[in-house]
Amino acid sequence: MLAQPKTVEEHFKLIMTDGSYIDTANKKVNFNDLPDWFDEELFKKGQEYYQRYLLGFNASYLAGLIAVFLVPTIAKLLEYTKQSSVPCTAFRRYLQTTLHLFFIHTSDVMDSKSKFYKSVNVIRWKHSMNSKRAIDNGLTGISQRDMVLTQFGFVGYVLTHPEVMGLSDTTEERQAINHLWRVVGHLLGIPERLNLCRRNEYETTLLCNMLLDAVYIKNLKEPTKEFHILTIAAVKGIGSIDPLVDLDAFLSFFYEINGIKYEKKISAFSRFNYSFRKANFYVIGLPLIGDCVRIYWNLYLRGLYWLYQKFPIFGYLRYGKQGLKILLYPHGSF
Repeated sequence: MLAQPKTVEEHFKLIMTDGSYIDTANKKVNFNDLPDWFDEELFKKGQEYYQRYLLGFNASYLAGLIAVFLVPTIAKLLEYTKQSSVPCTAFRRYLQTTLHLFFIHTSDVMDSKSKFYKSVNVIRWKHSMNSKRAIDNGLTGISQRDMVLTQFGFVGYVLTHPEVMGLSDTTEERQAINHLWRVVGHLLGIPERLNLCRRNEYETTLLCNMLLDAVYIKNLKEPTKEFHILTIAAVKGIGSIDPLVDLDAFLSFFYEINGIKYEKKISAFSRFNYSFRKANFYVIGLPLIGDCVRIYWNLYLRGLYWLYQKFPIFGYLRYGKQGLKILLYPHGSF
């Protein structure tokens, strides 16, 4: 296994120029596939960080999801799968993604039979299946570069904009979440030489900022048609998971954290929703009352995730029976 480049600059150049593709031969992973550098204590601290700040991580991951749509190769593949460009199918896809992320951050990494490995293996299976299907139809498969740029969607804004997301942001927490996503990236098949998460969070943050400028902000200045289609479908779909998510409010927030003005005139409700979201992130950082607000949102989101495992009520109300077709573990083989 090739080691990571010695410098952040070399790592950045390698990511931007790499032309390798993922292996389409699906292989399940388990506890024995953890890397030699795996640190159980640090990994679990990363999980605890997520569990303490569900609202902030939820917002960071949604912002990261939208950012991924700015990568043309990823956007084209998502359009091809036809699971992300219509609100109903986007709702099902991103509800599954949300729950898999929740299990990755809350399940036992030391138990090969836990939901952690079930979710990781479902994601691996979907990647290999979609890549193989695209290749069989004369399209380009999923590249390792796309995998790394998607990895940014989960760790990028957590490290580059923690204060905006209401995260506590201690060095220990940053190192822990960096380690968690380095491990998850490894288990998802990203080679060590490309893995976005480096040995320490400081270097990973530098690398994330370089990618943010060179890929995401650059493309956000001139977004493609696919970006708009995928973003509208995704945010509306996620709004069926969490009814407090508003399209224009979140896009205003997303453009702002990327240093670009959202030009569209938004409604009074969207302005209120935007201000309400930012106020919550601010208050969470305050002593005493911040803990109360943070705990409330943790309970609210945990309640939503529990409800959707049992009965996706908001999806049913909006999409009817189509909103009930949630299959976390296809074929029951995971």
